[in-house]
Amino acid sequence: MTEHADAGIGMDKMEIRQLVRIAGGQKLRAAIALAADGRAIILLDRHKQPRVLEREIKEQAPGSRLHRFGFFMADADDAKLARFTLNRAAPGMARRLVKALKGTGMRRVEIGLEDGSEAEAAEDEDGDQDVQVYDPAARRDAAEQRARHVALSRELLALAERIAAAEAARRAELVEMAEAAQGGLKRDRLEDAARAIEALRRALAVRS
Repeated sequence: MTEHADAGIGMDKMEIRQLVRIAGGQKLRAAIALAADGRAIILLDRHKQPRVLEREIKEQAPGSRLHRFGFFMADADDAKLARFTLNRAAPGMARRLVKALKGTGMRRVEIGLEDGSEAEAAEDEDGDQDVQVYDPAARRDAAEQRARHVALSRELLALAERIAAAEAARRAELVEMAEAAQGGLKRDRLEDAARAIEALRRALAVRS
């Protein structure tokens, strides 16, 4: 058990792991706070209302602060990611929550607000003491860029394989178009690459 559990405050890592497993990807009610010593307190429940959980923390942990309530969900596609949706921002809480969740398998925390905005995020991918803050929106944008780059590369490869079957008089032009698309991909200029690939597709569709 953690120090929190020894003091009768919040949940220990084993309880969190078991409850998350039982929830099976479903949203859990949640409340969090900072204990008087600065450590994060986490309460999760399948049935109790978030405000009730918040009140329990206040009653169990005199001197605690930054009380927040909302919902928790373990990311279905990323076992290392924990998402909290809270009623209000809690500056610096993401870093504390990452430390509190060490040992549960979840090493990243993203905090969003009830209005749909994003508050903050932190990670400890190396399991060390230096928890890093990151921008979740920027990370998702980067992941989308990588996915689009892969998709365009595959599309270009499929089109390039058709060039050999084209009429000899048109191959040089088609190769040049494919090289333009490849150049866009190499420079990560995906819009340019997409336009070049579309032009190549249309050119291949034309029968002389």
